[in-house]
Amino acid sequence: MAGESPGLNIVEAGVPGRMARLGGTSPEVVDALDRLERLLGRHAGSLAEPVKARRDLADIREEAGQRDRDDGRLADALRRLASRVTAVGVLAEAVRQLGVHLRA
Repeated sequence: MAGESPGLNIVEAGVPGRMARLGGTSPEVVDALDRLERLLGRHAGSLAEPVKARRDLADIREEAGQRDRDDGRLADALRRLASRVTAVGVLAEAVRQLGVHLRA
């Protein structure tokens, strides 16, 4: 967006990128968040820390919707969530896709 500084450089799921400053949540991000929430519910039994994974997702959803988004906080939550779901391929891929939608 014109006049705004680029997002924080991060490495999320092994892919270098820049966090987009959405100033709100795009439909693609909302869809990715909703899909991930459904998948977390479906695969919670396969995770060591499903409650913490859901908290990470809630943090991501909240921060992604902020006009003055804290990219560092968002990146940290994405990294935490990715590390919690890595054992379940479909969840790991959903986190990766969410990261793609959040990158600039």
